[in-house]
Amino acid sequence: MTMTASPHSICILVPYFGRLPAMFPLWLASCRSNPDVTWRLLTDDRTAYDYPPNVIVEYTTLADLRMHIAERLRLPILLETGWDLCRFRPAYGVIFAERFASYRWWGYCDLDVVFGLLRTFLTDEVLDAHDKILWLGHLSLYRNDPAINNGYAGATADGELLAERAFTKGDVSCFDEDGINRILEHQGRRIYRAVDFADFAHRSFLFRRLYLPSGSDPTGGRQVFTWEQGRLRSHFLTADGTGTQDLLYIHFCRRSMPIHLASMRDISCFAMIPNQFVDCPRTIDREYILSNTRNRIYWAYWLPRLRPRRIYRKLLWKAGLVREP
Repeated sequence: MTMTASPHSICILVPYFGRLPAMFPLWLASCRSNPDVTWRLLTDDRTAYDYPPNVIVEYTTLADLRMHIAERLRLPILLETGWDLCRFRPAYGVIFAERFASYRWWGYCDLDVVFGLLRTFLTDEVLDAHDKILWLGHLSLYRNDPAINNGYAGATADGELLAERAFTKGDVSCFDEDGINRILEHQGRRIYRAVDFADFAHRSFLFRRLYLPSGSDPTGGRQVFTWEQGRLRSHFLTADGTGTQDLLYIHFCRRSMPIHLASMRDISCFAMIPNQFVDCPRTIDREYILSNTRNRIYWAYWLPRLRPRRIYRKLLWKAGLVREP
């Protein structure tokens, strides 16, 4: 790591192959509002998006990236699809060392997220006090230090060596969200685990948040979200009206979120209601939240999973006959 890195410079790397998600322009808008963070996108989608200065796009192929990773790790890796890259994320500090050389923090994230103002939460004090920021694949940052970058190769508290199995056999579930954290904590690394973000129960039509200290979402899902000039907020019902909470990011895993915005140019404000992106309303009051959070069966989730071929594939996965359901 060079001495030119600023004390808390951050670079987040995202490989993605295939057609970029429909919500990608919203992801880009939220990156644009964080000019003190750099993103590097590795993709084969050459669609002409309006990339902000802090999002650096590199066109490549999965085959070329597979060769690069195998050379760096010196292993006969198993990397068949873009989805398989998740297993390699904890080793990005080694795999992409040159790309991170001028930054003090490196990380990875998903593309089905909307960011708030990251440095509002990830202050100098928070970064100084931790070696890893957050524990899920939606967004994770690592201090750019050789010992931490190579930490993935270590053992868990019960002596498991997970990295080589994850990279060569693909039989370690959620290595980027579970195994790596157990390894780093066994090494005495400090992980920031505040729930400053919103991730939702997959099967719920409403936005019911996960990972909250209470164990369940006190709003019962009666909440909507807005993004305005970078500021990301939850708007929810209270006993005597409504309340708000600023957020680091929102993750829309496995959610169909159609976009119903008047314009996708110069995006400055949008709202997120179950389950779509819409234009910002003039005000968000109790009536707006109630009218947009009427619960129902989440057919967009269930119908694809009730197809006979999907059920058959799931049974094969449960039996250990295929690697992915």
